[in-house]
Amino acid sequence: MRRLPPLVHGSASWHLPLTEEAASRMLAAVLTEPRAARIERWVAVLRLDPALVLWGVCRADCWRDRPPAGLGELAAWFADQSPLVLQWPATLRAEEASAANTAWTVRVQEAVAAARQTAREAGQNDQGAAYLCGLLAHAEDWLNDWGPPPDSVPQPPWPSWLFPLPRTEDCSRPSPRLEPFPAAADADVEAAFETSTAEFPLPAVMRLLGRLHRLENEFQNALETEKLAALKELAYGASHEINNPLANISTRAQTLIRDEPDPDRRRQLAVINAQAFRAHEMIADMMLFARPPALQKKAVEPEQLVDQVLEELAETAAAQATRLERVPGEAPGTILADPEQLAVALKALCSNALESLASGGWIQVSFGPATDQPAGFGETRTTEIRVRDNGPGIPPRVRRHLFDPYFSGREAGRGLGLGLAKCWRIITDHGGQIHVDSDTPCGTTFRLLLPCALD
Repeated sequence: MRRLPPLVHGSASWHLPLTEEAASRMLAAVLTEPRAARIERWVAVLRLDPALVLWGVCRADCWRDRPPAGLGELAAWFADQSPLVLQWPATLRAEEASAANTAWTVRVQEAVAAARQTAREAGQNDQGAAYLCGLLAHAEDWLNDWGPPPDSVPQPPWPSWLFPLPRTEDCSRPSPRLEPFPAAADADVEAAFETSTAEFPLPAVMRLLGRLHRLENEFQNALETEKLAALKELAYGASHEINNPLANISTRAQTLIRDEPDPDRRRQLAVINAQAFRAHEMIADMMLFARPPALQKKAVEPEQLVDQVLEELAETAAAQATRLERVPGEAPGTILADPEQLAVALKALCSNALESLASGGWIQVSFGPATDQPAGFGETRTTEIRVRDNGPGIPPRVRRHLFDPYFSGREAGRGLGLGLAKCWRIITDHGGQIHVDSDTPCGTTFRLLLPCALD
């Protein structure tokens, strides 16, 4: 018997168990290509282990308000996100490396068998929503046995729909109670760690896959930075060349309007003039992207900045029934920034999320110290502002062009005009970075990383 990576919420944590059979199949699943085959393998793994199903719905933010449609949707999340989220602590504890207590292992197996039986009785389709709810029917018991009681945790990390979970009459069967895992002696911990790599290779494999995933992202981010820098220079040169003929067209149209007695022709000339001005405004946006005004930096509190932007967008969010909220977090460091330009960048991200949702859903804005010191900041403390939504996500082909000026990903619900391009420019001018994590169907998270002001 193994343990999954801990679910951590503040000072509380839950160490859900992982069966040997599921652990073995997980290793095969994460190494499978192509994606469709990988998803099928994850479906098979999830059928085996209800605790892993519970871990997934608690770990993924996209199901805070609604359960997955079935095991297939949850398996797709694991297939895409497992290298990043399935990360065990670097030093395995004895109970994570091996489970020598036979009575404890048997009790876990009994609980797993009970949950599987409940799922089979709840839904004939072993990938459907009823089957999934059957696997989760005893979620409260699992959490209670492997961490603090659920009702003792304020603002818990699990989704709002999990308790009380809708159950059929067949889904109300109580599960066997589990005894806490016995504490291991220090010698047992050392012995278990020495053999853990050979006996339980999954953590090491996931660390390597996670590192590879991060390296790929860093390469893509560097490539994107160079591409946008080239686009910036192109925009600056093109805007000068295009503005001159636009000014000539507008001047001629206004002159002709003044001397034209025919109403129809005056209207046609007015349209020409209006379109010339519209093109001029687009060029002005390009100029702003290419050569933004000098930053007027001062000490900025992220909390005040976030509250200001959310207040400005509150009416738009309410009109489309989208929940727009600030999530409390750990106090970040003060940022030395231009508050007006930084507000423009943050508002562009929130507006982009609102457009992607169209109606309903939620957008969460949070901030705090960066969880990991990102490359490029040296020893400088870093503040992270996160804009997260449960929209449709960003397909890979759109992701490559997300910050390109005037690239339209409207069919995917995102990326129109210069909003995100300006956001990228403002953040990089502040010496910061912008990262995007998105996989359909679990929404998108934009992360703004900004250096803190010197103490």
